[in-house]
Amino acid sequence: YKRQGKVADAPHRSLGRRAVDGLPVVQADYVFLSAAGEESGTPILAAVSLKTASTFAHVTQKKGREDQVPLQAMARWTLDLGLVGSIRIRSDGEPAIATVGSSDSNGAVERFARTLGGDARTLKVSVEERWQTRLLSSSPVYPWLVRHASWVHDRFQRHVDGHTAFYNVRGQNYAGILFA
Repeated sequence: YKRQGKVADAPHRSLGRRAVDGLPVVQADYVFLSAAGEESGTPILAAVSLKTASTFAHVTQKKGREDQVPLQAMARWTLDLGLVGSIRIRSDGEPAIATVGSSDSNGAVERFARTLGGDARTLKVSVEERWQTRLLSSSPVYPWLVRHASWVHDRFQRHVDGHTAFYNVRGQNYAGILFA
């Protein structure tokens, strides 16, 4: 499945400044993924913690503050990472993400968006072949597929430090059971 859904990733580079003014940095952006034959993409709130390289992805109904579910999920994700208190959220400066300290340099989340697209397509192909059905972005399973792509990435993608994001957060490698 890997060849069908993935494109070549650029080598992973340094995550750059992990903190600004002593505050941990989280890069966030909206990504649009669409299934083949669909006109418009599904909006996804994506984020990367520069401190841990942990990723977050959640389907949203609309960009901005109207859909609170992905925003609340992102807040829980930052707490799960141990990012309590103030953090600096860096975006590309679009009005849908109001941040302090927006920046044109949002490379980590942009690279993750490309990786997420490939991983989600790979999972989609796998689900379609297993269930013998076409999976649209409007399918009830699609939000799970997007979140799962991020979940898998955090547990198995090694970064420049040689560790996974899961290891960077918890100090040990993921040892749970996976079902195929």
